[in-house]
Amino acid sequence: MYLISEEYTLAENNAPYQLEMMVWVNTVHQEDGCNVQISTDGGDNWTIIEPSYTPIQPEGGYDETVIAALPNQPGWTGTYGDWFPAYFDLSAYEGMNVTFRVAFGSTSQNEDADNRYAGVYVDNVIVRGQETYDIVSVEMVDTQVASPSYYAISQNYPNPFNPKTAINYQLPVASEVSLKIYDMSGRLVKNLVSETQEAGHYRVFWDGTDDNGNELGSGVYLYRIDANDFQRTKRMVLLR
Repeated sequence: MYLISEEYTLAENNAPYQLEMMVWVNTVHQEDGCNVQISTDGGDNWTIIEPSYTPIQPEGGYDETVIAALPNQPGWTGTYGDWFPAYFDLSAYEGMNVTFRVAFGSTSQNEDADNRYAGVYVDNVIVRGQETYDIVSVEMVDTQVASPSYYAISQNYPNPFNPKTAINYQLPVASEVSLKIYDMSGRLVKNLVSETQEAGHYRVFWDGTDDNGNELGSGVYLYRIDANDFQRTKRMVLLR
């Protein structure tokens, strides 16, 4: 999905232009997120522009180098807890007509409202320089996330966790999927998924309980996925 601005002319001047905005992010870490892009040809081609400053990365750049849903582009991902300002140096684009967009990607197909993250918000978008533009007119363009081309399962997030953590995985084809949680002795404690699923991106949550609904104690647990011929096991830490 994209939020796309109108086209603006950055006249050459002695005061370099700067793009400013306020950003609020609440997404699945390294799976969902956003970045900012610029076009100098009316939107035919886009280039990712990295912030020159944010409180998260004072030295510039995004905090993550890879977000799966963008696909595999840098950007903001995870949860920051509050609005933060972001500034982008536009001095390289003086004398050009430019268009901006915020690109947002999500791998989530979980429609349970209690398990959905809030997403990304942007506000107070301004270009400052010889001319100052308040960017209030945008077009929203929805795009579909491409089906994955390979099997994968991500590290759970958050980790360590309490009381709940998310596990994301992807299937390139329809598969018989089993996702189970074991304690360090190898004892099965939770059966999260046991069904046939279509190709796509998936997210499941574990709340630290066993199959009987009993709370498990602090410790290291293993989660294992079996999907057709694909098998992976990862560790996670529950803290009470």
